[in-house]
Amino acid sequence: MTGRLRPALPTDPLTRNGYALVLSTLVTGALGVVYWVVAARLFDARELGLDAAALTAMTLVASVAGMNLSGALVFVLPRLGPSAGSYIWRYYRWAGTGALALGAVAALGSTLLDDARDFLGGSPSLAVLFVIACLGWVLFTVQDGALTGLQRGDWVLAENSAFSVAKLLLLIVAARLGLSHGVLLSWVLPVLVLVPLLNLLIAHTVLPAIAGRPEAVDELGLRRFLGINYASALVYQAYVHLLPLLVLLELGAEANGLFYVAWTWSTAIDLLSHALGSSLTAEGSAAPEQLPVHLRRTATRLALLVGPGVAALVTVAPVLLSVYGDGYDASVDVLRLLSLGALPRCIVILAQSTSRARGRAGLLLWSEVAICCITLGLTLLLLPSHGATAVGISWLVGNTVVAALLLPGLRREAAQA
Repeated sequence: MTGRLRPALPTDPLTRNGYALVLSTLVTGALGVVYWVVAARLFDARELGLDAAALTAMTLVASVAGMNLSGALVFVLPRLGPSAGSYIWRYYRWAGTGALALGAVAALGSTLLDDARDFLGGSPSLAVLFVIACLGWVLFTVQDGALTGLQRGDWVLAENSAFSVAKLLLLIVAARLGLSHGVLLSWVLPVLVLVPLLNLLIAHTVLPAIAGRPEAVDELGLRRFLGINYASALVYQAYVHLLPLLVLLELGAEANGLFYVAWTWSTAIDLLSHALGSSLTAEGSAAPEQLPVHLRRTATRLALLVGPGVAALVTVAPVLLSVYGDGYDASVDVLRLLSLGALPRCIVILAQSTSRARGRAGLLLWSEVAICCITLGLTLLLLPSHGATAVGISWLVGNTVVAALLLPGLRREAAQA
């Protein structure tokens, strides 16, 4: 499959991997839209809201346990040769152990919620499945970082496309069979197949091909970078994954089900920006002297992709949400605000990707702390009076403020010869 995809991609590494990652995001996003439309049609809003909360908790656990090792691998692997495999497997062990421990804590913590919000429903077997899901998902995300760092964006495209198709088919099967928590099951099962399969391919095809490449890694500097990078990732996960949970806890499962479809559109745009940002980090890390050139090219491509996409979403939001069924028109304002927030967020992601390529993690931390404080603070303040629209307001304001602070430094970096 990857063999057929690769020849169609450009030969320039930045362009080839960037477009492959963008195409992966677009395919995942498009199939994700279809997925949530089907889910909204096949499952009632309450059941959808509970499973959405379980998925949010799963991704939060995986993100915390993953220590942003995915982003770290994008930075470090282009600088490695024979030791690349040992770094990948070491990071897998760290992330997997953390996911099992934190998944168990989250499963137990779910039982402390009232019956209307306990997303695992007090079921021991479902709790075990949830913990396994946390392990699978953290390896899945770290694996994407490894493939990006190894400059194999085409494999990321193939992997995520297979996952998106499989989870959609399994969702339909689960609904036809009348399985409870069919949304959660449809996410977990494909991951348990794809993770071992892709890692076998990495071990037997990609790693041997780079074994002769020279290495340029300062171990002490790398540890410092990993520590700050992890701290910034924790802050990032705090606002990205806690925002839907705040909606659940404050407004209930049904409101969260209605809100979550708009949130998935926002995260899809965010992933698009991160895709190009990851390619920028990988190529800039491999050739630091070319980073300003790569930054200018990436910024142009990002503007051409995200700008029209945001304009389209703002325009067709009512029609788009009507596809999901009755009641989802309540999320029109949320979707529009979240979409507008993607514009300043492009600046944030470009600045962070450039900083990561330079091995400078300080900017990552302070920018994430600033966004976290603004988004969570405004959301908590406005949720009682504005409902889920509060999340859209906080997302737009938080990213706009931080983008304004980052823009001067980003322009100086891009202006270098």
